[in-house]
Amino acid sequence: MSENVTPVILTAKELSIRFGDQVILDKASLSVHEGNRIGLVGRNGSGKSTFLKIISGMIIPDSGEVAKKKNLVIGFLSQEFTLDQSKNVYDNILAGAKNELELIAEYDQTPFDSPKKHHLEETILRKDSWNLEKRINILINSLNAPGGIRYINVLSGGEKRRVALCRALISKPELHLDWSSAPTLTTEDARLKLRLISCRDRCCIKIGASALRYSRVTNMTMNIQLDGHYYSATQMP
Repeated sequence: MSENVTPVILTAKELSIRFGDQVILDKASLSVHEGNRIGLVGRNGSGKSTFLKIISGMIIPDSGEVAKKKNLVIGFLSQEFTLDQSKNVYDNILAGAKNELELIAEYDQTPFDSPKKHHLEETILRKDSWNLEKRINILINSLNAPGGIRYINVLSGGEKRRVALCRALISKPELHLDWSSAPTLTTEDARLKLRLISCRDRCCIKIGASALRYSRVTNMTMNIQLDGHYYSATQMP
């Protein structure tokens, strides 16, 4: 085995799914290694979004399996992302750190003399969860998102997309799934998304219709081929 091979963090094996009579995926497979930034390309309707939704756990395949590294943190930004219109920017971003908030709540409820409390504190420190407010402000500034006190219902489409990006990143995902490609992306939105994909401290799978668009920031391209009702995932040379 080559010394340059990095550990596998996720493996999708022979995923198949159909909706009614339509075959969406037929034994699609993919392994994600540490450091991979993958461009998943294919024609519209070829099953790219479905593939990522299965990986994220949003839907269950008819057959096949997804194996993940223990405690793998996955973040995602879907094409149909939604924000809570009744909350402000800060609270919407904070919702992306649900697991960390639950960890802090468990810590607060654990008796002081319990051995578990020390373990929880170590985990919170490792995740930097005590500094969630600081991390949110850094993300807002880095991605030019609206101020934390502004409410979602008064934001433009581009501003909402930046908030959704912040929410997707606040949990410090080891693997980020992004299938939010839309024909109406502004130049600034596209630049922010390229920044997201090219972050060196995380893996990413980004879908699109063309490999060329993301060739500068991805280090691997997978192609979902369309052949009648048959779909497969194959590695590009």
